Amino acid sequence: MFLCKTEFCKKNDAFVLIYVLIFSAVLALLSLITFQKINYSYQICFERETFYRNFYITEMILDKTLIIIKRDFAKVEKILQKEGAISWDGQGVLEEIKNKKDKFFDKIANDVSCQIKIENLPKVKNKFLLSVFLTKEKENLCVIFCVFFKDAKSEENELFTSYFTLRSVI
Repeated sequence: MFLCKTEFCKKNDAFVLIYVLIFSAVLALLSLITFQKINYSYQICFERETFYRNFYITEMILDKTLIIIKRDFAKVEKILQKEGAISWDGQGVLEEIKNKKDKFFDKIANDVSCQIKIENLPKVKNKFLLSVFLTKEKENLCVIFCVFFKDAKSEENELFTSYFTLRSVI
C-alpha cells in the first residue's frame, strides 16, 4: 500500500487491514456525530416552529378579541360590571378562521378548541382604555415569547411553552 512505506507493512497484510479498519471506524464515528448534530438541530427547529405557530395563533385570537370587544362594547361593559372579568370562548373565532379557506388555519381550527379568559380587567368606561389594556397584554405576550426564544431548551421556559398554547388561559 502507498500509505505505509516500511518493509513490515509491505509484508504484513494484517497490519494494513487493521489500519483500514481503524480509519473506517474513525470515519463512521465522525459521520455518527454529524448525524446526531443534524438531528438535534432539526428537533430544535421543529419545536420552535410549533411554538411560533401557537404564538401567532394566540396573538391572532387576542386581536380578534379586541375587535369583538370594540364592536360589542355595551355587552362587555355589562359583563365587567357584573363579574369583573370576561370569559370568552374562542371556538367562534376558530370557526370564522376556518371559513376563510386558509389550509393551515383550517387544520388548526379542526383540531383545536380553546378558551380565553381575560381576568381582572379594569372596569373601564370607554373602548380606548380597554384597547390599551388588551394591547398591553399582547405586548406582554411578545416579551415572554422573546424571552422563551432566547433559551428554548431551558426547563424554566417549559412553563411558557405549555402556557402559550391555544388551550392556555391568557
